[in-house]
Amino acid sequence: MADSTRSRDQHRPIRLLTLALALLIGLRGLAGAAARESPFHFEIKEGQNLNYFLRDGPTAAHLLLRSGVTPRLLVAFPAGNSGIGLWFQSQQPPASQWVINSAPVARVARDSAGRLLHGISFEASIGAQRLEAKQAVLSSVRFLRDYQTSGAVPGEVLVSPEFSANALTWARNRLDGTISRLTPGAVNTEVVLDLTGGGSVAAIITNESARALELEEGRTAMAMFKASSVIVGVPA
Repeated sequence: MADSTRSRDQHRPIRLLTLALALLIGLRGLAGAAARESPFHFEIKEGQNLNYFLRDGPTAAHLLLRSGVTPRLLVAFPAGNSGIGLWFQSQQPPASQWVINSAPVARVARDSAGRLLHGISFEASIGAQRLEAKQAVLSSVRFLRDYQTSGAVPGEVLVSPEFSANALTWARNRLDGTISRLTPGAVNTEVVLDLTGGGSVAAIITNESARALELEEGRTAMAMFKASSVIVGVPA
């Protein structure tokens, strides 16, 4: 996620680029069907919450912007059970309602390693005397909810931002490889990936997940890390 700020009266516009690696999980059936449809979107305002929903090809996202004393923004990708949340420091007086200056659009990009990323980009502004990032969480929807409720998540899912010019960037990595061994059991399947850069990694997933992902030896797959677990996915 990257964000930058500039002054415009008492509103501080924030431009955001959100790219979610976890969106690639579980979209094998969805991507083909969605690509044949026209982009679909709608907006709902509920008190201090501004919701924007977008479906465009393989990208389906829910953007939530909350104003008030504790402003935050969340981007959830339901198909991949993943999301990105950015919480800001408390505001006194309360920050005014968010405004979407540039509607979210689906984006496809590649990271520095050439890996394909799907996500959304948009521009939004909020009226606040000072807007300071408090914490970003890049993880599952569950951990986003946990942080909102308790203010705590496992340290393994937290990353520090990188600063460049007027932008902040948060990123979590994944490992690409080829399935070298599948060992099914009564309930779970052990998956071993031979990594592209050398070495290997093993994960335990349910048999149901292994069947849903159509895993087989020799197939390209990826490992993504959430807390102490390794999540296995295949390219959409």
